[in-house]
Amino acid sequence: MKRAVGYIRVSTSDQAEFGVSLEFQVDSIKQHCLKNNFDLIEICKENFLEHSLNKLR
Repeated sequence: MKRAVGYIRVSTSDQAEFGVSLEFQVDSIKQHCLKNNFDLIEICKENFLEHSLNKLR
């Protein structure tokens, strides 16, 4: 079985709200791995919204 690492991210509030939320991306990656016989070993998350908010503080 092939192994895979998923990568998810959002960089704008619009992305988070309208269909490409982190949860939506995780579900899509999991479905893809199941359909294509990949062993999903990890999902890496990057949330640029959090980074941006931290810079403003």
